Amino acid sequence: MALSARAQGAGHRRIAFDLGVPAATVRGWLRRAGQRLEVVRSWFVGVAVAAGIDVVIPDGSGCLWREVVAAVGCAVEAVGQRFGPAGLLGAVTAAQVAVAVSGGRLLAPGWPPA
Repeated sequence: MALSARAQGAGHRRIAFDLGVPAATVRGWLRRAGQRLEVVRSWFVGVAVAAGIDVVIPDGSGCLWREVVAAVGCAVEAVGQRFGPAGLLGAVTAAQVAVAVSGGRLLAPGWPPA
Protein backbone atom coordinates (compact mmCIF):
# COMPACT_ATOMS: atom_id res chain seq x y z
CA MET A 1 0.00 0.00 0.00
CA ALA A 2 1.31 3.43 -0.92
CA LEU A 3 0.65 4.95 2.52
CA SER A 4 2.57 2.20 4.30
CA ALA A 5 5.53 2.59 1.98
CA ARG A 6 5.52 6.38 2.45
CA ALA A 7 5.34 5.93 6.23
CA GLN A 8 8.49 3.80 5.97
CA GLY A 9 10.27 6.58 4.11
CA ALA A 10 9.90 5.48 0.48
CA GLY A 11 9.60 8.17 -2.16
CA HIS A 12 6.99 8.35 -4.88
CA ARG A 13 9.25 6.88 -7.58
CA ARG A 14 10.10 3.80 -5.52
CA ILE A 15 6.46 3.29 -4.57
CA ALA A 16 5.40 3.68 -8.21
CA PHE A 17 7.95 1.13 -9.33
CA ASP A 18 6.87 -1.35 -6.66
CA LEU A 19 3.18 -0.92 -7.53
CA GLY A 20 3.70 -0.79 -11.28
CA VAL A 21 1.96 2.55 -11.75
CA PRO A 22 3.21 5.88 -13.13
CA ALA A 23 5.28 8.00 -10.73
CA ALA A 24 3.04 11.01 -11.39
CA THR A 25 0.03 9.02 -10.19
CA VAL A 26 1.72 8.09 -6.92
CA ARG A 27 2.99 11.64 -6.47
CA GLY A 28 -0.63 12.86 -6.77
CA TRP A 29 -1.86 10.26 -4.29
CA LEU A 30 0.77 11.25 -1.75
CA ARG A 31 0.19 14.98 -2.19
CA ARG A 32 -3.55 14.60 -1.63
CA ALA A 33 -3.09 12.26 1.31
CA GLY A 34 -0.40 14.49 2.80
CA GLN A 35 -2.84 17.41 2.90
CA ARG A 36 -5.36 15.54 5.07
CA LEU A 37 -3.44 13.02 7.13
CA GLU A 38 -5.04 14.04 10.42
CA VAL A 39 -8.56 13.81 8.98
CA VAL A 40 -7.87 10.35 7.54
CA ARG A 41 -6.30 9.21 10.82
CA SER A 42 -9.34 10.42 12.76
CA TRP A 43 -11.68 8.66 10.31
CA PHE A 44 -10.00 5.29 10.82
CA VAL A 45 -9.79 5.72 14.60
CA GLY A 46 -13.53 6.45 14.53
CA VAL A 47 -14.13 3.25 12.60
CA ALA A 48 -12.03 1.33 15.13
CA VAL A 49 -13.97 2.76 18.05
CA ALA A 50 -17.32 2.05 16.37
CA ALA A 51 -16.39 -1.54 15.44
CA GLY A 52 -14.03 -2.51 18.21
CA ILE A 53 -14.59 -4.34 21.41
CA ASP A 54 -11.41 -3.25 23.20
CA VAL A 55 -9.71 -0.52 21.16
CA VAL A 56 -6.32 0.92 22.00
CA ILE A 57 -5.76 4.27 20.29
CA PRO A 58 -2.63 3.86 18.14
CA ASP A 59 0.62 5.79 18.52
CA GLY A 60 2.53 6.55 15.34
CA SER A 61 5.53 8.02 17.15
CA GLY A 62 4.87 11.58 16.02
CA CYS A 63 4.97 10.98 12.27
CA LEU A 64 1.57 11.68 10.71
CA TRP A 65 2.17 9.10 7.95
CA ARG A 66 2.90 6.42 10.56
CA GLU A 67 -0.09 7.57 12.61
CA VAL A 68 -2.39 7.03 9.62
CA VAL A 69 -0.95 3.55 9.07
CA ALA A 70 -1.34 2.81 12.79
CA ALA A 71 -4.96 4.01 12.69
CA VAL A 72 -5.68 1.72 9.72
CA GLY A 73 -4.09 -1.14 11.67
CA CYS A 74 -6.26 -0.29 14.67
CA ALA A 75 -9.37 -0.38 12.47
CA VAL A 76 -8.29 -3.74 11.03
CA GLU A 77 -7.85 -5.15 14.52
CA ALA A 78 -11.21 -3.79 15.66
CA VAL A 79 -13.04 -5.21 12.65
CA GLY A 80 -11.26 -8.52 13.23
CA GLN A 81 -12.40 -8.51 16.86
CA ARG A 82 -15.95 -7.76 15.84
CA PHE A 83 -16.25 -10.37 13.08
CA GLY A 84 -13.74 -12.96 14.23
CA PRO A 85 -10.17 -13.64 13.12
CA ALA A 86 -11.29 -15.33 9.90
CA GLY A 87 -14.22 -13.00 9.19
CA LEU A 88 -16.91 -14.10 6.80
CA LEU A 89 -14.61 -14.47 3.81
CA GLY A 90 -11.24 -15.11 5.46
CA ALA A 91 -8.76 -12.99 7.37
CA VAL A 92 -9.44 -9.25 7.44
CA THR A 93 -6.66 -7.30 5.71
CA ALA A 94 -5.67 -3.64 5.85
CA ALA A 95 -6.46 -3.28 2.15
CA GLN A 96 -9.98 -4.67 2.63
CA VAL A 97 -10.69 -2.35 5.54
CA ALA A 98 -9.25 0.69 3.74
CA VAL A 99 -11.38 -0.01 0.67
CA ALA A 100 -14.53 -0.71 2.69
CA VAL A 101 -14.16 2.30 4.95
CA SER A 102 -13.35 4.74 2.13
CA GLY A 103 -15.63 3.25 -0.50
CA GLY A 104 -12.51 2.69 -2.60
CA ARG A 105 -11.63 6.39 -2.46
CA LEU A 106 -8.83 6.46 0.12
CA LEU A 107 -6.40 8.29 -2.18
CA ALA A 108 -9.04 10.09 -4.26
CA PRO A 109 -9.73 13.83 -4.11
CA GLY A 110 -12.41 14.80 -1.64
CA TRP A 111 -12.15 11.84 0.70
CA PRO A 112 -12.96 11.70 3.53
CA PRO A 113 -16.05 13.87 3.28
CA ALA A 114 -16.06 16.98 5.43
